[in-house]
Amino acid sequence: MQILNGGGCAACYSSSAERYVDFDAAFDGPVLDNGMQIDDLILCENCVRAAAQVLELNTHKEAVETALREAEEARKKSEEWQAYAKRLENVRDLRPVEDLPVVKKTGKKAA
Repeated sequence: MQILNGGGCAACYSSSAERYVDFDAAFDGPVLDNGMQIDDLILCENCVRAAAQVLELNTHKEAVETALREAEEARKKSEEWQAYAKRLENVRDLRPVEDLPVVKKTGKKAA
């Protein structure tokens, strides 16, 4: 198989400059209005995508959507925690600096 830029589709009979997949198989197809003869099994990108949907090859779509949603929620939660940490840092910086009183030791010496 190979990808071609331009050609004629053996499924929908369209011909354009879009991408096509050449399946390297002979096909006895029609002659299009523009004179192009369809004699190889070549499908346009749209027909290949439609076939993939029919075959349900997008089974991982839900898993990908779930992972993207969870990643977005985690990013939002991360931003909330970063904002919280920044507020804590600001509170520490606002605390007045005072010299603590010297405390006399009144306890006994260790044995």
